[in-house]
Amino acid sequence: MSAAHAGGSSRPPIRQSKLVRDLEWALSSPQMFDSRAVGVVESPWCSRIHVASEEWLRALDQDPSPLRDWLSQQHNRLRLGFYFGYLVEYWLRYCPAVGASDVCIGQQLRKPDGGTMGQLKYVFSSENGIAGSAALGQPGMGAMRLHWEASVKYFIHTTAEKSAVSPAAQPSIGNSESEGRIRELAQYVGPFLCENLAYRPNANLAYRNTALIFAVLSDTVHPGTGSLRHGES
Repeated sequence: MSAAHAGGSSRPPIRQSKLVRDLEWALSSPQMFDSRAVGVVESPWCSRIHVASEEWLRALDQDPSPLRDWLSQQHNRLRLGFYFGYLVEYWLRYCPAVGASDVCIGQQLRKPDGGTMGQLKYVFSSENGIAGSAALGQPGMGAMRLHWEASVKYFIHTTAEKSAVSPAAQPSIGNSESEGRIRELAQYVGPFLCENLAYRPNANLAYRNTALIFAVLSDTVHPGTGSLRHGES
């Protein structure tokens, strides 16, 4: 992170609590993708919230019991993906600088015929427009309903000759330059042949800014109030 921290130092303070260090990393770790090319929450926004949260983080570091107790109540918290997701959720639920409200986790996506086709990881309200979020509403017009996805993944780089990548994991773009880039990204493989760095962003962003997303956002709040209609948590 390049922004200066409280006290004028460009180096982040060292936290005593591992939980608080993990919480801090969940927001301040570098983005893998260029926000101009992929719709992600922009690093400058994360840096600003990180700096503004110094007092909150310092208090948690002195007494991490609220974070520890909250995490202890969460299902599968010892699994990496779940743990990271809970840390992001904690930022949304409890960090004053984020300013989120009406946080809804795991909002189901339903087809017109009633079947399910996945879920939205985080849906919440905020009066601060956050770039990279699917949003219902306009900046300056009160609370906006926002959608976030988040994940943490580890990939191993292999050579093209050694990587046996499933064709389903290589999205077709129809552009030779783009497809060459995709082939490069596909060399970063996960624990399964169907998962690699070329496939994963497309999977996570599959429903971003679609009519289905905005239908869910509008259906979870009463117009003009920001209060939850379904899935209250």
